[in-house]
Amino acid sequence: MDRVQITNEIIKIAKPAGINIVPATSLDQETVNLNLDSLDTLMFTIYLADLYGIPEEKLKELTPDVVTMEDGTQRKSMTLRKIFEFVDQHKTKEPEDMAEALKGLK
Repeated sequence: MDRVQITNEIIKIAKPAGINIVPATSLDQETVNLNLDSLDTLMFTIYLADLYGIPEEKLKELTPDVVTMEDGTQRKSMTLRKIFEFVDQHKTKEPEDMAEALKGLK
């Protein structure tokens, strides 16, 4: 299943209605660049955990990386790739196709 496509579908469900949705085009994008704040990212990962059978207790282990900027400041970074790597490590099920995945989420 195309992970960028499932990301875009879940974002439509996870973000509050009427809020600017920025479509994902790559797994290397950071969630912040998709206009996802921390609550949106949490909701997105909860939907993914449900979709892939990851217990909520395990999901709590998914944490952002700390990135050091050129000026020496640090910030948190969460990429779609990091999220899906976590999913791959801890999933207990996988939907067969997009229709099955979306049916379970709505």
